[in-house]
Amino acid sequence: MTNGSNGNQPNGDTPQPERIDTLEGFVEALDISVNILENRTDDLEDKTKSLENQVGRLTEEINELKRQIREIRKEEDD
Repeated sequence: MTNGSNGNQPNGDTPQPERIDTLEGFVEALDISVNILENRTDDLEDKTKSLENQVGRLTEEINELKRQIREIRKEEDD
C-alpha cells in the first residue's frame, strides 16, 4: 500500500482496540457468564434438594396412609 499503512490497520482516525484489550474484554465477559451460570446451578441444586426432601416427606405420608388403610381393612374383616 502506498499510504504507509499495512493491510492490518483500519483506515480513518478511529482508534481501534488492541487485540489484547479485545481478548481481555472477551475473557472478562466469559468469566461473568460463568459466574452467572454457577449461581444458577447452585440455585437449581438447592431447589432440587428441597424437592427431594418434599418427595421424601410425601412418600412417608403415603406409606403411613397405606398402613392406616390396611389397619382399617383388617379391623373390618375381623
